[in-house]
Amino acid sequence: MRVLITIIICFFITNSVDAKINFSTSYKKALKQAKEQNKLIFIDFTASWCGPCQRMEKDVFSDPQVSEFYNANFVNLKLDEKF
Repeated sequence: MRVLITIIICFFITNSVDAKINFSTSYKKALKQAKEQNKLIFIDFTASWCGPCQRMEKDVFSDPQVSEFYNANFVNLKLDEKF
């Protein structure tokens, strides 16, 4: 029982650190925000069927150091295949 409780606690601790890049999905909103904050726009072109895109989301964009850097230095815009 102790092992199960420890595993559950570790799961919630590791998943509670939800460091992600703050993406906008509106070009107009991102452009306005970039002008106001004097930042460049980083655009992530993605598609639901794109394997490398999904891996980037899971492995790179969720990394705390990466998300901290992009959120501090860019206005981030995500555009998918429906744009």
